[in-house]
Parts: sequence; C-alpha cells; structure tokens
Amino acid sequence: MNPSTTTTKTADTSQKNDQFCARIRSVTAEAPTLFAKITGKKREQWFIEPGTLDSKGVKISDIAAIDEYVTPVSLSQDFLSTPGHCAIEIGTAEDVFVRMSPTYACSWEYQKTSLRELEQRTDRLLNLVRGCYGKTAESGNYYRHEFIADDAVQVAGDLYDGEGKPSRIYLKMSKYTPEEDKACLQYSLQHKAADKQLCMKKHKQ
Repeated sequence: MNPSTTTTKTADTSQKNDQFCARIRSVTAEAPTLFAKITGKKREQWFIEPGTLDSKGVKISDIAAIDEYVTPVSLSQDFLSTPGHCAIEIGTAEDVFVRMSPTYACSWEYQKTSLRELEQRTDRLLNLVRGCYGKTAESGNYYRHEFIADDAVQVAGDLYDGEGKPSRIYLKMSKYTPEEDKACLQYSLQHKAADKQLCMKKHKQ
C-alpha cells in the first residue's frame, strides 16, 4: 500500500494532563510485568463458527498463534469517530523467536472512509501518544509509526485500507526488550539454555 500523504511525526502534548495520557501511562506502568494486572479473561474468537458446514469451527488463535484477552483499559478520541476495541494479545507460537510477546492492542474499524482520512487520523492519534511521554526515539520503518517511549515500551501504529471493505487504524504497545530480543535470536541459532531463559522473560506473565 503506497501512502498518499507524508507521515507526520511530531509530539502533540495537548492531552498530556488529560485522561487519554493518564491511560497511556497506566498501560506503560504495567509493561514491566507484561500487562499481567490488566489482562482479564481469554476471549474466544472464531474464524469459522462451530456448526458451519458441520465443522467443529476454527479459532482465530489457531491460525494466527495469538490469544486475545479482555482488558479494562480502553482508549478513545472523538476525532476517531468510532469506538475502539482494546485487548491484550499474547503469542502462542512454539518458536520463541517468532512468538509475539504480550501486547496491549487497540483498533478502530471503519466501514466507509478514504486512505487520506485514515492516514490523518492515524498520525493524529500516534502523535497524541507521543505527547504523553517525556522521551521518544524512532525505532523502525515497518509501521507508519514506530518508536520507543521512555525506554519502557515499544509503540507501533498503522492503518489498513480495506478499499471498499472495512478499514482500520491500530495501536500496539509492548515492553521494550532489546536484551531479550537478542537472546531470542541467539537461541534460535545456537539453542543455548541461558539464551532461552533470558528470551522467555519477554513472554512470561
């Protein structure tokens, strides 16, 4: 997907003392324990509902190797014009190198919108998130927005343009784990017990 507008990456501090940033900071404060205190009941989601064509059903977690859990912390902004869906996502892949670590994830879905509108809303949302922190550092180009905040969390934000089908904006926050990431890579290559032990610190709750 080619962006139609240049990404704006400038911290917006207008809500630094408001509820939105208070919630962002509350999520950040839970990152050291991988969001354990704000992880609720597991939510079963189906790719194919049980009984469809006489099947037992197929869970989304079976396809994506990610389990989703309810969380009491939700995010909203009037300009997003749609309610957000927030959850804690936890990877289940057997290979720890590719397994997703616990992540606080929110998404906003749109039945009808334009790419330009999605980009503007995404940039505004992520720049508000930037403004909640004292320090941020850009960390990659895989997502439209990707930065490390206060040396504590990895933040990513992007959009999906459905081109006539449902589109969405999403925000993801996970613990910043450079040492654990390095250990996971080393374990995938050398299978040393010490590397696995350190790697697992980014996965256990």
